[in-house]
Amino acid sequence: MVAAAPAKSNQYGPGTCAPYSNSGSCSVNVAAGSTLTLGTTGVAGALCRGDTVLTLMSPTGQQLASNDDSSGTRCSKIVYNAPTSGTYTIVETCYNNGSCGGTVGYNRA
Repeated sequence: MVAAAPAKSNQYGPGTCAPYSNSGSCSVNVAAGSTLTLGTTGVAGALCRGDTVLTLMSPTGQQLASNDDSSGTRCSKIVYNAPTSGTYTIVETCYNNGSCGGTVGYNRA
């Protein structure tokens, strides 16, 4: 597993997670009521290689959303409206234990 990128101190705006190969995770601070958009496609800074899967975990460790294929591609994208403030975790893996990688881009608005 790739080491997580340091969480941003602010709760709004864009960012990227550290590049990953096959699996990784990243922590992101999000304010209540904001929309978190994250992906290996369709988000500034995103990069997709192979068949990526993204999972968003709540500040308490519950799975909130997951996406395998977005917009007819093998890349992933999630849009989530955060009901509570906190540090959310983005988990990066590959479909069917295959080989993949990339960079997750995210925006908090």
